[in-house]
Amino acid sequence: MRLNMKKLFLNKKVHTLSHKASAPGSIMLLGEHAVLHGYAAISAAINRKMTVSIFPNDSTTLTIESSLGSFECDINDITIQKPFTFLLACLKKKGLPSGCTIKVESEFSDKVGLGSSAAITVATLKCLSQWLNDDITKNQLLRSAINIIHQVQGIGSGADCAASVYGGVVYYNMIPCIVEPLKHIPDISLVYTGYKTPTTDVIAKVAKAYEAHPSLYNALYEKMGECTEHAKVCINNQDWDGLGHTFFQQQQLLDALGVSDKTINSIIDQALAEDAIKGAKISGSGLGDCIVTLGTLPSDAFKSRPNGITRLSVSIA
Repeated sequence: MRLNMKKLFLNKKVHTLSHKASAPGSIMLLGEHAVLHGYAAISAAINRKMTVSIFPNDSTTLTIESSLGSFECDINDITIQKPFTFLLACLKKKGLPSGCTIKVESEFSDKVGLGSSAAITVATLKCLSQWLNDDITKNQLLRSAINIIHQVQGIGSGADCAASVYGGVVYYNMIPCIVEPLKHIPDISLVYTGYKTPTTDVIAKVAKAYEAHPSLYNALYEKMGECTEHAKVCINNQDWDGLGHTFFQQQQLLDALGVSDKTINSIIDQALAEDAIKGAKISGSGLGDCIVTLGTLPSDAFKSRPNGITRLSVSIA
């Protein structure tokens, strides 16, 4: 849609040059939780993106427009606050050379656990790099995005940021930071459980349990790490039966970790009953979010239910 710049900015003088960047949402395939304890993970970008457009002007006013609402402040007095915490953190860290209007467009909801925080952070940082003439590399963009995530929520592996920056399927290690693109896997399906527990809350719950049983949890993380390494081999060898079995093993470990529940297990059992599905597991921190299946569910599966369980139409991009 063509913007009426005169109407949009009223008496503000708008620069003719604008800037635009997009970043995809993401899903976790293997390595949830263990990636925070020194093990690798495998994440993937999806074909749903977030787009950030910046329209500079000669004022000192920052205006944000999105489906989440509107926001306005002076560029010299940016305060990080909901619902634009990650975007505002990027702006505050980088600094703005002038006033501007920022438009955010999203092809997926931030309520369904598809890496929206990482996507908006990556897209914003990339868009700012265009405006500031900062020739940022993918690795630098990833590190900057992870720093913003840590600043805002205190913790985060960065696996979702890696997928949003590099696209496709990526093998990722947090420390040292390693990103290795992998071959694409077969079609997937996603089923939203109908609810989402904030990632930081799930991580805190697991951390509390870890304090009581460190040896047990360290053993679980080690097994999860082994699953990720085996999955990497399966993907590179196009061994989909082996990858499906690794999905099954990882889900059992996530259940033992305490981040699965009755609803999640029921969805997984129903998905595995379909002939086309080779594996199914939690995608993300758990206690809600999405279930990812290796293979495509029938078109009528999990279309919509009264309790919010919904099939999401996405694919790896």
